Amino acid sequence: MSEVLDRYPEILELVAADLIDASVAAVGRTGLSAESVLRCLVLRQQLGFSYEQLAFHLSDSVTYRTFARLPAHLSPSRSCLQATIRSIQPETLAQALQVLTRNLMHQGVISMDKLRIDSTVVASHIAPPSDSQLLNDGVRVISRKTITPATRPCSCRFWITISPFWAGCPDPWWPMAATPARRMLPLAGPWN
Repeated sequence: MSEVLDRYPEILELVAADLIDASVAAVGRTGLSAESVLRCLVLRQQLGFSYEQLAFHLSDSVTYRTFARLPAHLSPSRSCLQATIRSIQPETLAQALQVLTRNLMHQGVISMDKLRIDSTVVASHIAPPSDSQLLNDGVRVISRKTITPATRPCSCRFWITISPFWAGCPDPWWPMAATPARRMLPLAGPWN
């Protein structure tokens, strides 16, 4: 990736146009170069780091510092990285992608004949099913499969026996007694 960024200096010019404000006088501490900001952005996107994680890894890893072309004495903070990376406009990144894509197509590295898409799995909070949920889902599916549309309006019911295994279950739908209980469940209920 480093060689690709080195081959296209016009991308750095696009990024530098967003980062450098001509109305501000050049005083104070020397900040990050446009190349370092672009490379930090690439690191953040490729590795999925937050700004805090990126700051830690840039201060901790020599490999990441070398890729980002950071001087040995400069260790950017989270707020510095966030402010500089977020100052790059989405339109600038779109133009950089167009430059990169156009040049790679002219070189024959990529073509429009085939397209490969990477779909990344994202972690989400999914509650594991409980036994009562599985039973309820089973009853719902069975009732949906066995009842024809002509019989749906009727109030068909069947009996289910709940064994003592369910005793002490925190779900209020189930009986708390240790003896088996018979419950009448409607086949055509509100869960359809």
